[in-house]
Amino acid sequence: MRRYSAAVLVLILCCFFACNKSSDDGVFIRVKNNTTQEVKEILTNNKRFEHITISAVTSYQHFTRVSTLPFVTLINNDNDTAYAGAHYVDPPFTYLKNGYYTVEVFEDVSAYYGYNCQYVKD
Repeated sequence: MRRYSAAVLVLILCCFFACNKSSDDGVFIRVKNNTTQEVKEILTNNKRFEHITISAVTSYQHFTRVSTLPFVTLINNDNDTAYAGAHYVDPPFTYLKNGYYTVEVFEDVSAYYGYNCQYVKD
């Protein structure tokens, strides 16, 4: 009986420590809409953030690896598409360090589509 109790205790402890693992590996990104219009979708690094009102901040999404050059696709409520950030052809060689970041999307009259974005470390 004592042998079974010890085995059950070890299994419970293993489950407890396995369930409490931190998921801080990787990059976590959220989006802040600093534009003057509501955005239907913002896509970045092949993930989608939906229904972002003016000045709203989304919840975080997990990424394995993210380029240090921010780039987003904006889709407004009329399904018009605009782009913001760095447009690159070749994949970048530098990536964000693990941690939490906010992609701030803002209006920029000097940009071709009128928008730009930047990463801010949280």
